[in-house]
Amino acid sequence: MISSAYGTSTDGEPRGIAPAGPQFSSALRKHFIAGSLERSRAFTLIELMVVLLVMTIVATVSFIGIRSNQWEGAYLRFTDDLAGSITQARNRAIDDQTTVRVQVGSDRLEVFWTDPNTKQELFLWGNYRERIDGGLLGTQACITGMSPGITPPSQPNNAQLPTGCLGGVESIIFEPDGTFTLPNDPWPDAGMTLVVVDQSSNAKTYSIIEMFPGGLVRKFDEIPEP
Repeated sequence: MISSAYGTSTDGEPRGIAPAGPQFSSALRKHFIAGSLERSRAFTLIELMVVLLVMTIVATVSFIGIRSNQWEGAYLRFTDDLAGSITQARNRAIDDQTTVRVQVGSDRLEVFWTDPNTKQELFLWGNYRERIDGGLLGTQACITGMSPGITPPSQPNNAQLPTGCLGGVESIIFEPDGTFTLPNDPWPDAGMTLVVVDQSSNAKTYSIIEMFPGGLVRKFDEIPEP
């Protein structure tokens, strides 16, 4: 009997490594298949993470864009409401043959009607910044002032637009004949300009609402900062 590192044969010859049988081949295949599946699962997980990251980025960008559009829409509704209320106040003064006062603050416009009989002033309606889309505008939009005179944005002039949010209140009074007056008006029958500022970005823009002596109302948006 001869011993070797491979074993001992009865015939005195050392044993070699037995050739691979069907069981060994099957186990080997299972090993490689399992490894391949694990690698496949790992690669799929990486792909999923990449897809989720891309979806998150797209959703974030979309949300910012939608939010911006919502804000812009709310701002335009606010300025449109201001222009509409000025026109309605003038019409109410003519229809009821009495005076109607429009009072503005930094975040609101309110309309007061004078009773022709008692001469008492009564509140009619108001436009309020915080009521636009649940307060979406915040403090990024405000009325800066209401002053005598017309300031066409397309024409150069010496008039200075009020650029800061209005600190107190200002008023305009419509008479029964449709004319209007402002306190301390240096330019009688020169019209009126109401200014609103959009501070939602670093580059401020303004909306200008003009009323001419005859009652025509015009509104200009996205006027650059002077």
